[in-house]
Amino acid sequence: MGINFIADFGRIWSGGLPGSIDTDEWHQSAGAGIWIAPFQALVIAFDYTKSLNSGENGVPFVRFGFLF
Repeated sequence: MGINFIADFGRIWSGGLPGSIDTDEWHQSAGAGIWIAPFQALVIAFDYTKSLNSGENGVPFVRFGFLF
């Protein structure tokens, strides 16, 4: 069992596709979560992330396994 912290910093870029949104504004988000490894056979993580520069709602998600 453990905890994790998430941080992201990036810019929207879609390569100039028709109807795309390109901006010079940088976006930040952060979050945290917990993970468990029952029987050391599988990792299950519960995370919650939220944008730091807008009034948008946060996003909870569940994932299986680490991302690396």
